[in-house]
Amino acid sequence: MQMPTAQLLFDGAVTGLVIGLLAISIVLVHRSTRVINFAVANMGLIGSALFALFVVRWGVPYWVALPLSLIVGAAFGALVDLTVIRRLFQAPRVILLVATIGVAQLALTVVTGLPDLDDYPREYYPVPWGGAWSPSSDLRITGAQLSVLVTVPVVAILLGLFLSRTVLGRTVQASASNPELARLQGISPKAVSTAMWALAGLVGTLCLILISAQNKSLDQLTTLGPTTLVRALAAAVIARMVSMRVAMLAGVLLGLLQSFIQFN
Repeated sequence: MQMPTAQLLFDGAVTGLVIGLLAISIVLVHRSTRVINFAVANMGLIGSALFALFVVRWGVPYWVALPLSLIVGAAFGALVDLTVIRRLFQAPRVILLVATIGVAQLALTVVTGLPDLDDYPREYYPVPWGGAWSPSSDLRITGAQLSVLVTVPVVAILLGLFLSRTVLGRTVQASASNPELARLQGISPKAVSTAMWALAGLVGTLCLILISAQNKSLDQLTTLGPTTLVRALAAAVIARMVSMRVAMLAGVLLGLLQSFIQFN
């Protein structure tokens, strides 16, 4: 049976919203440190896998497990900066780029070492609401998709306000473009870098949780990072690693393109 056009467009747009949010995370790290973060998606694997373990295996309530998993993701991002990025802070950017690839592999190794979920149904990933809503005969909105529609715009707006209304946000660009001048003005480029990497870890974890809930499968946890990174990186490149709005728009367009390609 042929998929209705409305459903096809909606599914692609929802997927694209998550891709766009992850692309924004890539843009933020690049604007603050001039590093292209190839680990941004895999950094979210640890938190998203722990989230499934918390809820499915250990019986932790959804709304308790979610903030715990996001904190783990942010802590991992900060740890990456303190142990890897800071040690190579003065190194050429290409070396840091290679280092992020190593971080991505490390995160994947950590996830494969976590307790498995073999005793539980494979077609299951925690969602706040497992039902579905059909506003019309040719459109069905699942609970996982509704989570994306609510969460992504809110987080994107908060990130925009963070950059424009907070001192740390306004210093992101300054610390990357002229570190010496930033230090003279009392701005620590290394502290800004740590904050941005922690934020990247949090956003990456949130995105992987949203994508995993849409896929409804625990089997794909270890493959989500690399496949998601490619699309998010493409959106960030389209935005020239600068514009958050363009990154989000590019992510949505790529999601629509992916939906049509998969359908055909």
